[in-house]
Amino acid sequence: MFTGVEPPATRTMDSPAPPSYELIRTLGGGRNFLVWEARSDSGEAVALKAPRDLATEKASTLVLLRREARAGQAVRHPRLVRVLDFSVIDEPYYIAMELVPGETVKERLRRYGRFSPRRSIRMARQVAEALAALHAAGFVHADVKPGNVLIRENGEAKLIDLGFVHRPGENRRLIENGFTIGTANYLAPELCIQPVREGPPADIFALGAMLFECLTGRVPYPAKTVDEAIRQRKRRRALNLSDYRGHWPAEAEVIVGAMIAREPSERPTAARVAALLLELERRMATDEARRLPGRRLAG
Repeated sequence: MFTGVEPPATRTMDSPAPPSYELIRTLGGGRNFLVWEARSDSGEAVALKAPRDLATEKASTLVLLRREARAGQAVRHPRLVRVLDFSVIDEPYYIAMELVPGETVKERLRRYGRFSPRRSIRMARQVAEALAALHAAGFVHADVKPGNVLIRENGEAKLIDLGFVHRPGENRRLIENGFTIGTANYLAPELCIQPVREGPPADIFALGAMLFECLTGRVPYPAKTVDEAIRQRKRRRALNLSDYRGHWPAEAEVIVGAMIAREPSERPTAARVAALLLELERRMATDEARRLPGRRLAG
């Protein structure tokens, strides 16, 4: 996993360093975890995720780390960050993942404002393929957002950060205590209304919201605060692509509209989304080739 962030190099960490890894520099982190570029004894470059020292006092920290290791072991897919090694039972606690050079969708949106329709659809199709693999194994990602999708130099997308991956029902106690799992702009409506209904359709909504943002530079429920975002989901429908002017095909409006449908049952599965977007991607490439003079289509 690699976030594209390059803070000053440092070689200290809160919790004990894994003995078989050399820490190179920090890549990012949050309240409970830090992510490092590290090198294994065999010389392999990895992204090493470890809990902050005080965070290990909270039971939820290790629960999340163990779930992340579990999902990384259970699901292997080219569009999903690979978990290479981990220690989640005894100290030092860590997860070692593949180090993927690239830039997150969030960083690219910050620089360019939006993507071209073809790049947007290609990215979303590849993320849908990763989600299809997770869903088929019985997992929900629960935090699909631009900051968790990395674009490699060759344009391929990879879904990173399995920190909230879980099986439906595992967060029941957290939900009953009022916690909302996810990021405000990408929360599905059913996660904001009691009784909460979590499951794979919430990932589809989040991906649809991200595709919407890549095409328009906006999100389906624009809001300045988390509370406002939640209130909007309770009171009105999401914005549609038809509310904006753009050069995307009409089929994109239909697909995105289905992905961000208010009712979870009305959203397509991840596998269906991937198939629809691949078909649209190929049609767009064919149409573009026909418009270019001197080009012949194969077949």
